[in-house]
Amino acid sequence: MGITIDDKKGITLIALVITIIVMLILAAVTINIAVNGGLFGYAGKATSDTVKAKEKEQLEIAYSAALMKNPLAKVKPAANP
Repeated sequence: MGITIDDKKGITLIALVITIIVMLILAAVTINIAVNGGLFGYAGKATSDTVKAKEKEQLEIAYSAALMKNPLAKVKPAANP
């Protein structure tokens, strides 16, 4: 009782090649969208917007803390750059 060809199971070469081709097409489309679609530009803008929002929030916190220390003082908030 030896192993015959019909008893072997596994991925065929055709299935493997088709899978690799589909993955290459998906990778090419993704890279094209990322580079030409401006994905990196949007990411850079989001980063700068986040930094600006963080600085604004820190100024507002400092302003609130100054008012809490001396509520009668007229503290002017710092100008936004």
